[in-house]
Amino acid sequence: GFAVVNIFGFALVTIFLTILGIAFFPFRYLKKKIQNRGLPSIPRNILKTKKVVVLGLDGMDPDLVKRMMEEGKLPNLASFAESGGFSKLRTTTPPQSPVAWSTFVTGCNPGKHGIFDFLHRNPATYLPSLSLADIKPPARFLKIGRWRVPLSGAVIKQGRQQTPFWHILGRLGVRVAVHRVPATFPPEKFDGKLLSAMGIPDLIGSQGTFTWVTSAPSDNACKEGGRIVKASREAGVIRFSLEGPDDPFIVARKPVSIDFEAEVQAGKTLLRFQGESVILEENRFSDWITLKFKTAPGLSICGLARFVLICSEPEFNLYITPLNIDPENPAMPISHPEIYSRFLAMKTGPFSTLGLAEDTSAFNAERLSPSLFLEMCENIFSERTAVLRAELEKFRSGLLVNVMDTTDRVAHMFWQYMDPEHPKYNAREAERWGGTLESVYEKCDSLVGEIHKQLDDDSLFIILSDHGFNPFRYAVNLNDWLIANRYMHLKEGCVAGGMKFLNRVDWSKTVAYAVGLNGIYINRRGRESKGIVEEAEADDVMNRLAKELESFTHLENGCSPVKTVKKSSEIFHGPFTQNAPDLQIGYARHYRGSWQTMLGGATGKIITPNLKNWSGDHCIDADSIPGVLFCNRPIKADNPSLEDIGPTVLKEFGLDTPEQMDGRSFL
Repeated sequence: GFAVVNIFGFALVTIFLTILGIAFFPFRYLKKKIQNRGLPSIPRNILKTKKVVVLGLDGMDPDLVKRMMEEGKLPNLASFAESGGFSKLRTTTPPQSPVAWSTFVTGCNPGKHGIFDFLHRNPATYLPSLSLADIKPPARFLKIGRWRVPLSGAVIKQGRQQTPFWHILGRLGVRVAVHRVPATFPPEKFDGKLLSAMGIPDLIGSQGTFTWVTSAPSDNACKEGGRIVKASREAGVIRFSLEGPDDPFIVARKPVSIDFEAEVQAGKTLLRFQGESVILEENRFSDWITLKFKTAPGLSICGLARFVLICSEPEFNLYITPLNIDPENPAMPISHPEIYSRFLAMKTGPFSTLGLAEDTSAFNAERLSPSLFLEMCENIFSERTAVLRAELEKFRSGLLVNVMDTTDRVAHMFWQYMDPEHPKYNAREAERWGGTLESVYEKCDSLVGEIHKQLDDDSLFIILSDHGFNPFRYAVNLNDWLIANRYMHLKEGCVAGGMKFLNRVDWSKTVAYAVGLNGIYINRRGRESKGIVEEAEADDVMNRLAKELESFTHLENGCSPVKTVKKSSEIFHGPFTQNAPDLQIGYARHYRGSWQTMLGGATGKIITPNLKNWSGDHCIDADSIPGVLFCNRPIKADNPSLEDIGPTVLKEFGLDTPEQMDGRSFL
């Protein structure tokens, strides 16, 4: 009887929705016609048959690729090069991933899309914020005692401006699927499918915070990017609690937590929680474990994590990945349509959703060994490949865009094993890990071959990277240089070492300051809340700064850490140029802005050796670090750039380059 009632009800709902759909069809059709006004139509034969695949291999370096092709290690990419389909690809200034991929997405220079760094500063407070997305909690609540009911949703604002090139194709009826392209969070609504990437936070709202569970009494702090959880041990049972997101239904902000028990049995550890149990083996990642953080009665926030038992004796040490948003039950939109992430998870199994999924912070903090970090990277590469294959299975026509980022993460963390002059180089470890990045490139080459076999001769296949790579041997503490050269002054009694968020700066005397990885801002009167530099003086200040930065040397080796200093007003054009740092610093090879500079900090030293596992980088002079461009057709452009990818794809579907784009077809 219950089944009959349900079937009858389902039939009524279906009929009602069908009638509603028919009634509103003219309005939907009219809206579509208005949206497409001014856009040419695409012939039906092209809509049904044309295939374009764009594969991004984040951070793939042209010099390393060229050497490996000559050695016969990349046969599939070499076949494109032999037919004229290989070139260096001009990157953006600065050559940072959010900037470069935003240019790829829009076909525009940063002055038009508005992304100039991972971080930007608020001129009213001088504090840094993430550039790609801004997430604000619900603004209105109904309070009932200790409970509160949200009356509005969270607001997630896209930092990048301008329209992605695939939106144009979607509006004209082209089937579009986009996977893991940076600068696509939050997912924008369009006529197609999209799975977001860089910018997606973890479940506690950070860009990736791991958890270190330990019974060791002296282990009280993580070096970076993580949190310590103390475990108790009694009668052979280890107990700890894992905090998740804040409970959105309680007035007093308090995180929801899950209690765990662990028991060592015959060399393995049995982990129990929420009525479930998982067996953990030492130094091996578990499968994805679903965690349900219970909030209001009957409600929970779902997340995913992998666990690694580091050791159970004499102390218990457990690593837990950042809490990923569950793609089957997303706590916030990570795909368009929202159901798309669920479909992919049901098709391929659970997968990482965090924007920066590979936990470089845990490797930097020595919580993960090289082998465990590499295992994590391989797991994520396999997930990305499975998602791509799921889409390729039914790819009959249209546009498919996919970015693989393992190339970038392994280059960042394993470059130390390829560079004998790196401060962290260890010859013994280099024997074991020196070929790791090449192995990743070989996997990518195999993936290129697999995709190419599934395309016909008329299909267009583009492979690209957003920038190249080089050793990161020395960190330049730009605010320390500004202090030493009297462009920045500190408050009375303060020292530079340990400064964060520019909190010790005397703004009444400060002319310039640095936030982010490649930018310097002038403390302008009328723009900054405590600015002192008049507009008439700003140009002279910038000229003097540029000259002095380009001429200063690293005393230890006599090298010049800064290769170029350029005014943003001279290299960008567009309505958002005014939001850019006033000066763009192009570091020489082997140098980069320090982590402290990124957050408006200082260390007390202008240049420090880089002793982190993060040993390779690309945030240097843009002309020194181009990406790669491969194509299954000859490349005609002399100096192709990231701006050219969108126009090339549009041209393949018979469309001219839109007026707002700065690129042109490289074919």
